[in-house]
Amino acid sequence: MNPDMVLRRAIIAARSAPARCKPARRVQPIAIVVERAPIVALPPTEPEPTPPTALHVNWYDEIEDYRLMTMDKIKRAVSTATGVSVRDMISRRRFGPIVQARQIAMYLCKELTSQSLPAIGRAFGDRDHSTVFHAYHKIADQIATDPEFAARVAQIRKAINA
Repeated sequence: MNPDMVLRRAIIAARSAPARCKPARRVQPIAIVVERAPIVALPPTEPEPTPPTALHVNWYDEIEDYRLMTMDKIKRAVSTATGVSVRDMISRRRFGPIVQARQIAMYLCKELTSQSLPAIGRAFGDRDHSTVFHAYHKIADQIATDPEFAARVAQIRKAINA
């Protein structure tokens, strides 16, 4: 018989057998002293909008209110510019042009909105935040190395702002 099965049967037999030991003597509970700070109720406040970082300053000037930019508007603009449908961008398909369009849209969502990486991932078919992080850095590197691609992304960005 398998040694694991023998052990399992022994454990089950021991648990099901009536208790033959003396009742335990009363054990004093251990008291843990925690300093208590006064609880102060503050009125609910609106969270402060995060100001754009140094990387965003140039594009922030072009957009009236970068927080009002919606991810749907960005998806539609990227869809129009690349010829990939919004439905394909949200899908699980990994065909090259679809992946690139999705990554461009994720990059622009991160640049032009105040949404978090998990929120952007949810907007693109419930993707993980690390996927959005990878897409952002991949497109940023490609913009830095390929002037034609950078011009294409800048053209999409202008279409979004129009």
